[in-house]
Amino acid sequence: MTTSWSFHADSGLTMPFTTRVTTIANGLGPNDSVVYFGSSLPGRTLHAAVGTGDDPIVIEVDDSLASGVTAAAIKLALSLAGLDSAVAGASLVLPPVLLSGAANRVAIFVRTSQGMLTEAFYSGLRLRSGPVVES
Repeated sequence: MTTSWSFHADSGLTMPFTTRVTTIANGLGPNDSVVYFGSSLPGRTLHAAVGTGDDPIVIEVDDSLASGVTAAAIKLALSLAGLDSAVAGASLVLPPVLLSGAANRVAIFVRTSQGMLTEAFYSGLRLRSGPVVES
């Protein structure tokens, strides 16, 4: 089911974000960025499609279209400081209900770790939510 909720490159929820692109260069450390999740439509809510209504919304890294890099190179957190203790490749847990509007957007901090990746330009990693229902 399609919803109005999506990932954005800006906090105003006006620039869609579709694919994570990162460059790995020799000697560079982790690459941090912020992606925003939300809906610009007024009066909408989002919740997990499974469970009792108290189950969290889950955000995960989709590497099915990526080449040469996997979800294990990515950490997700709700704060920049949270990236330090985040587990690479793990899903990010959001509250069970989200409200629409730019003021209610969720900032998702993303870290790409250099690790064992060779110097290259990588693309194809995407973020996706688990099953959700919009009302």
